[in-house]
Amino acid sequence: MMFRAPLLLALPLFLFSCQNPPPIPRATTIPRSDAPIHYNDPFPAKVGWVLQAPEKLDFYLLDPDHPHPQADPTFLNFPIARKIEITSSADRQKLAAAVLNSPHEYFNTALCFEPRHAISATRGGVTTDILICFSCGKMKIYIAGELLDIQFINSDQKPVFDSFATTNEPH
Repeated sequence: MMFRAPLLLALPLFLFSCQNPPPIPRATTIPRSDAPIHYNDPFPAKVGWVLQAPEKLDFYLLDPDHPHPQADPTFLNFPIARKIEITSSADRQKLAAAVLNSPHEYFNTALCFEPRHAISATRGGVTTDILICFSCGKMKIYIAGELLDIQFINSDQKPVFDSFATTNEPH
């Protein structure tokens, strides 16, 4: 009986502290010399800065169905099926904008996280790597190899990624 009173008092505190408040929708614009990109649920500032005007961008097609820790080459421990260096400034902007425009608020997602797309973008010596799984609606964002954030994505921008994946032309 002596232990029930503290437990009964602690239960409401525990229940209310475990509930996350609903996200507050925000719109963010990072100014550039040309048309700014508007996106919701902003990325961490450093990632947004890199993606606004990447100086270097590599696009990866990954093969999550055959993960091998010793596979060579890999991108963040996922076997690379194909790597495409995006040399055109317009194409870098197009792909970066697709990433910036894809985050959205949480929705009920699958638990798979089997990324088939990834990018590595560099600006001013800062590199951000992003793994993208359209199947479960998540992307994992890394800076200097360390996981920085996980964002929820929708598939609206998937055709942009697929257009880079299906062409054999240099970008």
